[in-house]
Amino acid sequence: MVFSFCVAYVGFRHFKTPLPKYYPTLHQWSVKEPPVKAPGMGWYALFGASLACSLLFAGVAGLAARAFLDENKTHEGLIRIASALTTAAIFFMIIFNILHEYHEWIVKGIK
Repeated sequence: MVFSFCVAYVGFRHFKTPLPKYYPTLHQWSVKEPPVKAPGMGWYALFGASLACSLLFAGVAGLAARAFLDENKTHEGLIRIASALTTAAIFFMIIFNILHEYHEWIVKGIK
């Protein structure tokens, strides 16, 4: 579930998926930018959409595992691969966020 959350989070952020934002100064939710310049709070929608995708993926993966894997065997190789992928996804998400914020605040801020 952590792996799919990281993938969804980075995917939504990288592809700039339009998610609803709350504009506290305007007291409204919107997917589009408001006509008046106002700060938006989009992180909550990003987090919620990523969590929903990861829950859906976890459910599908759980059903697939139940259907295709033998319950009497321990699958140590799959467990090691899953833990390595999860660790890599977490590090990738952290690095992606640092670089994304650097670009947004430093590089664009200089222009």
